[in-house]
This record gives sequence, C-alpha cells and structure tokens, in this order.
Amino acid sequence: MSHEHKEYFNQLAVEWDSTMKPDPVFKDYLRQLQVQSGNRVLDIGAGTGRMTAYLSEMVGADGLVICEDFAENMLYQAKKRIQNPNTVFICDDACSLAVKDNFADKVILFSIFPHLKAQLQALKEIKRVLKPGGTFLVLHVEGSSTLNKFHKELNTVVSDDILPKPDELADMALSVGFEILKAYEQEDLYWVEGRKPGGVSI
Repeated sequence: MSHEHKEYFNQLAVEWDSTMKPDPVFKDYLRQLQVQSGNRVLDIGAGTGRMTAYLSEMVGADGLVICEDFAENMLYQAKKRIQNPNTVFICDDACSLAVKDNFADKVILFSIFPHLKAQLQALKEIKRVLKPGGTFLVLHVEGSSTLNKFHKELNTVVSDDILPKPDELADMALSVGFEILKAYEQEDLYWVEGRKPGGVSI
C-alpha cells in the first residue's frame, strides 16, 4: 500500500471496529478453509485483529498466527484485543513479507486485497511463504461490484482500490503458479481459494 493508504488506515484505527458490521460467521469460514489445531497461519492486512482472534483460538497452543498489517495503529489495536502467546504481530508490506519461505499452512486476506498496491507481487509473496500444499483465501463479505462501488463513493485515498472479479483474481493466481480450488461470489460473500502445488493438501 502507499504511504497515503498507511496514513488513512492509521487515522481510522481507533474507531475502526465501531464502524464495522457485526462479525460475520468467521469460524464457519475458517472451518471451510480447514484451519486446524497446530497450523501456522498468516493473516495479511489483519487490521484490528477481528479475524486473527478466531485464528488464535482455532490453531491452539501448538499453532502460530502471524497478525500482519501495514498500519502500526491498526496493529496496536490488534495487540490490545489478542494476548494469546501463539500470536505474533508484524508491521510490513504484503508485497515484501518478513516471513521465511515455505512457512505457513494457510494465508488469509480478509477485506484487504483491493488495497494492495501490487496485487500480482502480493500473490507471489503469498506463494513464497506458503508450504507446498498450503492454501490461501481472499475473503470478503460482499461481492466485488458492491465493494468497488462503496470504495468509489467514499471519495478518499481508497476510491480507486478495486477488488477483481473472482475469475480475474483466479487468473492472476494461476499466472504465479497456484492451483485454484474455489473462485466465486454472491451478494454477501467473495471467496477465492488457491493451493500451492506440491506436498500434501492441508
């Protein structure tokens, strides 16, 4: 994300949760992704940690969750929310992650993909940090047309941030070497899930 994006989200951090809709059925989504006890999960663009909190619970004491965000004020709020020792926090760019190769079983991008400045590079980074057989999920709780219209009408730094149609994102992921498991959207859900070839499916 750009410096302007960073400042925008930093300024929103304290009030962020109060402006969000009630939590969707996060646990159900994570079960569909087959998040399991002992998994290592990277939560990209985690913001105030709404999804991270559920991940920390689900991976258990033997697992690890990396809560990543570009905006340090967002991460500060996430740290206040989550005090589980199985969760670590990193402030960096999704296009250049401070995570070693072949590390994560799962990578989750909830409500963040449109804001990534270099989406193809971010997908390459996700592939790098995933274990062979590991999976990623781009998740939103509304369809791309609705979300893109919402961003445009905000008339802010995020107004030109676009969520591609699921088939377009799937094509991007295929181009960097992912296998596509699911790619669809409906009025209240956007789901693109891919797998890094090799290993055993997790």
